[in-house]
Amino acid sequence: MSGKRASIAHAIACSLSSFHLMSNPETPNFVVPSAPNEDSIRVIVVGTAKAVNNFVMTQHRLGFAEAISWSPPLPTPHANQIMRILTKRLSLGETEAIS
Repeated sequence: MSGKRASIAHAIACSLSSFHLMSNPETPNFVVPSAPNEDSIRVIVVGTAKAVNNFVMTQHRLGFAEAISWSPPLPTPHANQIMRILTKRLSLGETEAIS
C-alpha cells in the first residue's frame, strides 16, 4: 500500500474507532455494516441534530438524495450527537472508476 493510501486508511480507521463501543475488546457492540452490493455506497453523517439534519436537507436540495432516503436519527456514543445513514445505489459504467 502506498504511503498516501496508508495514511488515508489510518485516518479512516481512527475516525471509525470512536464509533466502537467496547464492553469486551474482542467484540465491538457497534459495527458499521457494509453496503448491500458493489454498486452501492453508504454515507454516514455524525454531528449535532441541527448540523446533521441541515446536511441531509442540503443533499436533498442539491439532488443527491431525497431526505426520506436517510435513516431516522440514530444514537451515538456522544450524548449531544446523532448519526444518520444513507445507502445509495450508483450507476457505474464499465469504463467509470472511483479513484
